[in-house]
Amino acid sequence: MGIRASPTYELNFDNCRVPKENLLGGDGRGLFVAQATFDISRPGVASQAVGIAQGALDEALNYTRLRRQFGRTILSFQSSQHIVADMATQLEAARSLLYSVTRAMDKDLLPAVEASEKSGRTVYEEMEELSGKRWTKESAMVKLFCSDMAMRVTTDAVQICGGIGYMRDFPVEKYMRDAKITQIYEGANQIQRNEIGYAITKELAKKG
Repeated sequence: MGIRASPTYELNFDNCRVPKENLLGGDGRGLFVAQATFDISRPGVASQAVGIAQGALDEALNYTRLRRQFGRTILSFQSSQHIVADMATQLEAARSLLYSVTRAMDKDLLPAVEASEKSGRTVYEEMEELSGKRWTKESAMVKLFCSDMAMRVTTDAVQICGGIGYMRDFPVEKYMRDAKITQIYEGANQIQRNEIGYAITKELAKKG
């Protein structure tokens, strides 16, 4: 439906034997490594969502300030300005959260990546040794918030552009299709809510 510019394929390994020395992360630790990887990769999906939403807003603004109805540009109507105001505000809030989380993560991640390159251990193992902190809750929050925002903003972009916004030869419909996957991959947003709720419950339990 969307992200058609991404060459995504399914790989099948039938009767494929891998030498023991090529095993990554240790026997039986695949799920653990995958989950730790999500802590790092989910903000990337959030940044994709922010970019998609920004593109949709830019296209919507370009169109509505030129398209005229009843002798006025669409953007000159207060109802249109309210839609644009909500789009821009949601986008700015998402961008601020994304920058805040990734800036904080970099303080842990960059030293861990450098240490991993030298030691051959996983980045997560190095992060545990350096700080002991996981960014599961924050990465889930930013992925959840930014992707939900992108879906709302791109849908509003189609709406405010009217019939042409629904046409394949106009970019905003593509942004809406592309936004949808950000709510699904790297863990659907229902999973993000599970992660956040679990992390908060665990934090409260520690406080007693």
